[in-house]
Amino acid sequence: MVIWRPTLEADHSECLSPETSLMVIWRPTLEADHSECLSPETSLMVIWRPTLEADHSECLSPETSLMVIWRPTLEADHSECLSPETSLMVIWRPTLEADHSECLSPETSLMVIWRPTLEADHSECLSPETSLMVIWRPTLEADHSECLSPETSLMVIWRPTLEADHSECLSPETSLMVIWRPTLEADHSECLSPETSLMVIWRPTLEADHSECFSPETSLMVIWRPTLEADHSECLSPETSLMVIWRPTLEADHSECLSPETSLMVIWRPTLEADHSECLSPETSLMVIWRPTLEADHSECLSPETSLMVIWRPTLEADHSECLSPETSLMVIWRPTLEADHSECLSPETSLMVIWRPTLEADHSECLSPETSLMVIWRPTLEADHSECLSPETSLMVIWRPTLEADHSECLSPETSLMVIWRPTLEADHSECLSPETSLMVIWRPTLEADHSECLSPETSLMVIWRPTLEADHSECLSPETSLMVWLTNPNSKAAKSLNQNCI
Repeated sequence: MVIWRPTLEADHSECLSPETSLMVIWRPTLEADHSECLSPETSLMVIWRPTLEADHSECLSPETSLMVIWRPTLEADHSECLSPETSLMVIWRPTLEADHSECLSPETSLMVIWRPTLEADHSECLSPETSLMVIWRPTLEADHSECLSPETSLMVIWRPTLEADHSECLSPETSLMVIWRPTLEADHSECLSPETSLMVIWRPTLEADHSECFSPETSLMVIWRPTLEADHSECLSPETSLMVIWRPTLEADHSECLSPETSLMVIWRPTLEADHSECLSPETSLMVIWRPTLEADHSECLSPETSLMVIWRPTLEADHSECLSPETSLMVIWRPTLEADHSECLSPETSLMVIWRPTLEADHSECLSPETSLMVIWRPTLEADHSECLSPETSLMVIWRPTLEADHSECLSPETSLMVIWRPTLEADHSECLSPETSLMVIWRPTLEADHSECLSPETSLMVIWRPTLEADHSECLSPETSLMVWLTNPNSKAAKSLNQNCI
C-alpha cells in the first residue's frame, strides 16, 4: 500500500502517517500485539517480523524467498545472510559481530545509508556523479570488505563503522539513511523535512550556495522541502509534501524539464547539452543513469531505450557477459537485443526485465533468471479470463482502480488513486487481483481498449500515467492533486463495467 489516504476511515487511521500520509503499509488493521511492526517515526511498514506468528507465515513468499520481512533470526542453516534464490542481500544478519552491531537496525536489520560528505579516506565510497551511496565497490579495501556482498557486490550497507560524531545520521529505529539528518547543520536545515526527516528533494535551480545538493549529471535530488519558497510552492504536493515533482504547468523557460508524455519530473532533461545527450533515453527521457561517460567498451551495459543501468550477475555466461555491469554487477536486466527466442521476455517499449518465479512452468522457464530467480513477472499463466490483467510485454502486474467497490474504497487513495496495494486476504471475489505468490498488486494493460488508449503511455505502455490534460470525459481518471493516473481494473468486474460505462 503506497497509498496516501489523508482521510482514512477512523478505524484505519493508524495506517496513515500523519506527517506524510504515505502508506507503504500492508495490514491496515495490525493487531495490537503486532503494533511494534510499525515504525513510529516513519510509519513505513516494509514489515519485518522475524518471528511471524504461524497464522501469518503466508507473509513470506516461498517462491521468491524475498524477505521484505527480513527475519533477523534466520535458521542456522541460512545464517550466511544471502538468499540462495536471489543472492540479494537485503537481510543483513541481525546478529552481526559485536564490533559491527551499530550497523544493524535492531528493528529491521535493513541498512541503506549514504554520506554526501564522507571523510577523505572514504571518499571512494561516494558516487561523484550523484553522491548517492547505492555504491557498489567490488574491490572495497580489505578492512571494509564485510560491507560488500561477495555475490552481488551491491552495497546497500555502507559504513559499518560510522564515527561516533556521525551516529545521528543513522535512524535508530530503521537505520535506513535515504538521507535523513535530523540534526542537519543550521544553514542546511531547510533541506530536511521536519515531519519525516526524509530528504527526497530536488531543485533544478538550487541557489548557488546549495548547488552541491544537486547532482549535475541527473539533476535528481532525493531531497524535499515542506516549506518551498512562495514562488515554488506549486512544486510541493500539499497532501504528501513529496517532491518527485511533476509540474503540469512548468514555466515556459523550464518546460524542457517536463516529460511531455508523463509530466513526471524524476527529472529528465530532454534537451541535455549535446555532450551529455547519451544520458537521456530518447524514448522515456528518464535519467536514472549516472555514468554519462561509460567507456566505449562498456557502452553495451546501457539500455539505449531507457539508459537505466541496474544490471548485475558477476558470473553471467560468456555469451551474456554484455548484460553485466562491470562496475555494479547488478542485473535488473534489460537486454535491448535479447535473442529472438527470448524476445517475448523483453518489453519492446522499455526493455526492462524484472522477472522472477523460481518454479515457472517449463514452457516459461526462459522468463526466470537462473542466477537471481527475480521475477517482476508474477502471473505468467493467468487464467484465460484474466489474461487482460497481464502485460504481454512484461507480464508485470500493476493495477490501479479509481473506483474500487464501496467496501474496499479505503484501499484507494482519493488523491492519487494509486494502488501498489497488497491485501494477503483479499475477498474471494477479488482474489484474481492478488498474486498468490507475493500478494503484491502491481498490474497494467498495454492494450487498453481503443476508447481508453490515451491512458496508455505510447512509449512505455506503463500506466502510472499522468495526463495533466485528460479529456473532459476522462477527467475522473486523473488525480487532481498529482495528475498521476494509476488506473485500471479487471474489465469483467462490476466496477470496471461501471467505470467504462461512465468513461464512454
